[in-house]
Amino acid sequence: MVHFLIALLALFTFGAGHACACMPELLEEEVADGVMRQILIHEHHQGGVRSVWLYYPSEMPEAPMSLVVVPPAGGTLITAPSLSEADQPEHIPYVLAGHAVVSFEMRGELGRLATEEEDIEAFIDGRAGVDDAMFAIDRALEHLNIDEDRIYAAGHSSAGNVALLLGVEDKRIDGVIAYAAKMDIEEHFGSDLIDEATANGYPGFRQFIEWSSPIERAEEFTIPIFLFRAKQDPKVEWTNYLYFAGSTAPGISVFNEVVEGSDHYQTMIDFGIPKALQWIDVQEGRLSKKEFLRPRIEAFMKYIEEEKATP
Repeated sequence: MVHFLIALLALFTFGAGHACACMPELLEEEVADGVMRQILIHEHHQGGVRSVWLYYPSEMPEAPMSLVVVPPAGGTLITAPSLSEADQPEHIPYVLAGHAVVSFEMRGELGRLATEEEDIEAFIDGRAGVDDAMFAIDRALEHLNIDEDRIYAAGHSSAGNVALLLGVEDKRIDGVIAYAAKMDIEEHFGSDLIDEATANGYPGFRQFIEWSSPIERAEEFTIPIFLFRAKQDPKVEWTNYLYFAGSTAPGISVFNEVVEGSDHYQTMIDFGIPKALQWIDVQEGRLSKKEFLRPRIEAFMKYIEEEKATP
């Protein structure tokens, strides 16, 4: 059964994966104009070796920086993706805006261990990347001057799921940014497949799926959330986004940005990250909510005028 489940991973892989990159033991380099990256390699407290990537401005500010925690994207939701140079377009924009960034390797990377079953077990043991993210935050706090009241989790696709989970599980997180995340993991895999996996070697599998599914955790959020998706993205169920937002506790701010297009990745790069950076500015008082919402209000007013002009 487990091999049957693994055979389906190619069909269910959520987002684009990247080839695994070999990591030096320690490297500090300028990866873009004004952006430094340091790669740290540590023995992880749960076993194995982990690399943690720290990004920061070349000219370090005197004041503490905010931190954006960015998990690698391209996982299957039951195994982890690799961390590679191809992820940098999801890291660098935050640093150019003045934030520090940390990304990291996750337990349960597909193909890392001897068997696929072990990869799945490692991913579950690592709580779907949450433990790896918390480990990476610890390293960032050790090495960089971070304002611990300005820590955000941000991720695209499967990494958006990690970011949402982290927002519930780690009370250090002050806001979550999720681009094109999968809100209902049970719906994604199907109840029959989950039941089969639970009955054939993974007795806690259904419990894990429910625990890691954002739509099942919506009521637990106590921090603001930024959601992004492309309207025609075939990998995102828009009704689940509405259900998630409607299921959060009263008073929780959920901003749901929707843009035209069907591309799962490039819309996030072109439109999602720039809007999320503005959203962070709102959280930190550099931009008013009125200015942040102005494009949406103007679009709505234009729509009303066009409707009035229609015979």
